[in-house]
Amino acid sequence: MDGLEIIKKDYITTKTFAKALNLTYGRIVQLIHEGQIHAEKFGRDWVIKRSEFERFKKSTKKSSSRSTDKVLE
Repeated sequence: MDGLEIIKKDYITTKTFAKALNLTYGRIVQLIHEGQIHAEKFGRDWVIKRSEFERFKKSTKKSSSRSTDKVLE
């Protein structure tokens, strides 16, 4: 398994993160800068571990009618 495959398996993009939680990309970046979401820089973009997505999702009370599992596939 090469590095890119590992990234695709273990990380999600900020855009995917935002879409799954019905938030804007800008809000996700703001939360990253505030330290509420732990992310890593990958080139010009931020990537977020899937485990961090689950942690953040559980920590928020905001409910969404969309299934986050479909978005992350």
